[in-house]
Amino acid sequence: MVYTNTNSKPDLNASTMPASSYQRSVQAEQPLARILVSDDSPDIQRIYTLLLPQHGFEVLVAPDGKGHPTVELCQTTLPDLVITDVNKPDITGYDVCYAIRSDPRTAHIPLLFVTAMDETLDRKRGRRVGADDYIVKPFLFEGLLYRLVTLLSIVHGAKERMVSLKMGAPDFAHNHPLTTLAGPQALSRMLPRLTHDGTSGVLTFHIDGFDRLLHTYDRQFADALLLRLAIQVQKVVKQRTRHDVLIAHPSYGWHLTLIGPTQALSGLYREMQSYFAAELQRRLRPADQQRGYLTYTDLLGEEQQGALPALRAQWLGPDHGPLSNLRALWDALDQAAFL
Repeated sequence: MVYTNTNSKPDLNASTMPASSYQRSVQAEQPLARILVSDDSPDIQRIYTLLLPQHGFEVLVAPDGKGHPTVELCQTTLPDLVITDVNKPDITGYDVCYAIRSDPRTAHIPLLFVTAMDETLDRKRGRRVGADDYIVKPFLFEGLLYRLVTLLSIVHGAKERMVSLKMGAPDFAHNHPLTTLAGPQALSRMLPRLTHDGTSGVLTFHIDGFDRLLHTYDRQFADALLLRLAIQVQKVVKQRTRHDVLIAHPSYGWHLTLIGPTQALSGLYREMQSYFAAELQRRLRPADQQRGYLTYTDLLGEEQQGALPALRAQWLGPDHGPLSNLRALWDALDQAAFL
């Protein structure tokens, strides 16, 4: 992977901003997504420009983390996602968000707020002006990736897998930032040993509609549901079998993979599907419970309806053969039907 800084402007739209006034970090391959970052801290900027390109992203940095250049750069480069801090030298992050949401050219772009621990981030105000998510610094880089892939899934569903396959990137934490279960790089290293003898099956859970929870409710709601699912899976597996079963994340997002003897995993999907549906109903607003579907306002301000999230699963039997790494697992899942 190659990291470069250039002064050349992305060839997208004419801009009134001089090309030399912002920084662009790219990789040699076609980027997975273009991310505009706006933060007045040089240390935070370095995290973005050094690490995000290693995971496949192109990074544009707003000059000095100022709000007005951030809005202008967003309008002229049309990134896939914007990351901005709240407190800025000129206008606030709320003002930036409002300006981005008010422009039809940029209203659809997901926006992530970053705030320091000693700042009071008004989540309701952030959502009112159109912010999609937030993260508190200092943060684990994997925590940032978790938010990026779940936010990008709103408009780029394939990003979760693609980011996870950047296996040459640095591994700063072996565990998922929310559930603390083994993360994708740790799983990739364990796959050959766990699947070489032809006796283990692979069960992978997907939360269909996780992104709709982010739209309709918020990050706290969606994270709490995923965390409860992970805890319940561990509890049920421990109760059902004495066999060793690995429970891990094959991505930086919301997938869960279990690897173990077939008899230990048999019937687990239906049990967890029922648990997930009941847990979701318990947490939904009464109006959503009665309707049986979600209603939300999309990034363009239009009212939308979406099915309730559901737990789905794919099964790879012992005959799938050894899986040498995470890419082999995802390739096998591409061919596997949903249960």
